[in-house]
Amino acid sequence: MIQHLFRLPSLVALSLFVALGAGGRGATAGNSCVGQVDGIPPSMRIDGAQVGASTAIAGADVLVGAPGIGSVAVFRRIDGVYGVAPTLARPSSILAQSSGFGRDIAVDGNVAAVSAPFHNSSQGAVVLYSRASDGTWSFLQTINSPLDLANGAFGLSVAMSDGFLAIGAPGAINASGYARGAVYLYERAPAGTYSLVRRFDPVEATAAQDKWYGWGVGLGNSTLVIAAPGESLTADGGKFGTMYVYRRDDVGSWNTPLRMKSPGVSGGTFGTD
Repeated sequence: MIQHLFRLPSLVALSLFVALGAGGRGATAGNSCVGQVDGIPPSMRIDGAQVGASTAIAGADVLVGAPGIGSVAVFRRIDGVYGVAPTLARPSSILAQSSGFGRDIAVDGNVAAVSAPFHNSSQGAVVLYSRASDGTWSFLQTINSPLDLANGAFGLSVAMSDGFLAIGAPGAINASGYARGAVYLYERAPAGTYSLVRRFDPVEATAAQDKWYGWGVGLGNSTLVIAAPGESLTADGGKFGTMYVYRRDDVGSWNTPLRMKSPGVSGGTFGTD
């Protein structure tokens, strides 16, 4: 049932426009280019594929998710022209039609994270890939939900920066059965794999309120931003939405979050992109 809350409109894309500015993340920082890709792979030209539901930049590569069919295409820029490269190989354990593989994508250098938030009864999973010097992407690791709980939607949002990976699970419930949400932070080891180092929870995590904390995450410059679009900081209980902002200090500790209240109206889903 939780899948219906997170599904995107049906979308079939036949061309992709690319515009990258100097503010790009990771390997794209400081580069600028504009291009157009014609020829979405035939395997993705399917009604309901949701091509373009997620995108990420990795140097000369553009990763494009199609969660409706569980696929991620790779477009590579060579001499200013984008061409189709091999798609990211989805593990056989992650089902194509029902896992939402490609719902969100994040990149940190030569590592890409692809989410599958509806995998295994919406417990969720995130698949990591590494890129070799020849540009080939290969499977690195699958991170399964630590919740062991249906409808947690682990991986609905992902973000990466400086060796850290943040994974949102907005469907994680509290003891009262409300979707308070949670965010899990992983760190890359010297061997290249990622291990869990911390779990973030919303303030007043036991409240009788669907907070959806972890619906969106952002990570960079020692700052972690977490969206909780169902949370309210007002006495009337209206779901205005809240953003949590955490800062990592020089010794590696994350401080008490700053909570930013929605400037809008109840039901405005502040924090849902």
